[in-house]
Amino acid sequence: MFGRKKREYYGTALNIVQNYFQIETNSSVNPDFPGYFVYMDILSEAYHIRKATVEEAAAILVLGYWGGLVENQSQSIFELNKMKNRLLEFIRSSAASNKFNHERAATFISRIQSHATKNGLL
Repeated sequence: MFGRKKREYYGTALNIVQNYFQIETNSSVNPDFPGYFVYMDILSEAYHIRKATVEEAAAILVLGYWGGLVENQSQSIFELNKMKNRLLEFIRSSAASNKFNHERAATFISRIQSHATKNGLL
């Protein structure tokens, strides 16, 4: 179904989401996380169209997940802020180690901060 390189890319991105961010990616266990085909489409777009690094792909998944939680108020403000801060830290450290395009990092950070401010998060 997938080439080895793409399979490794998808697997590594999901491992970052699961292990670094501690997010359950099985939508039958975590109904707030997109279903399998949705997140595979997101990863496919990141891989083929955006030519995103694995770190950028993971951040795209987490940003979408976090944005949905904020919009639906699915978690406490404390947990949403904690996830936001972890995402910002991840993006900054990935950009500092050249695993994240600096322009993309600036755009992600700006969007996260704008969305957080708009929704009353610190």
